[in-house]
Amino acid sequence: MFGLFKKNQRSKSANIFFERISLVIKQTMPRLKFHKITEATTFEELEFNSIDYINLLLSLEDVVNMDLEEIVEKVDLSTVSTIGGLVNLIASLKHKE
Repeated sequence: MFGLFKKNQRSKSANIFFERISLVIKQTMPRLKFHKITEATTFEELEFNSIDYINLLLSLEDVVNMDLEEIVEKVDLSTVSTIGGLVNLIASLKHKE
């Protein structure tokens, strides 16, 4: 029973991170304001370029409450290809705190 609660708790936090990341992407990249973003959406589909990645990293500072340097040390965005992958990565960073 308690294991189920933990799973639901993590699920809720993952949903929160997904919503925040989607919002950050849409706010920092106006061209994506009306784009439907799901966890399966790839950065390639969103036509991310190097500036977009930098903007996303800077925005993640607020989401994970870490400095950019800490994020860069712990997160290799080149290994993440989907929004869901980024959500999972952020959730794992938050759970390590």
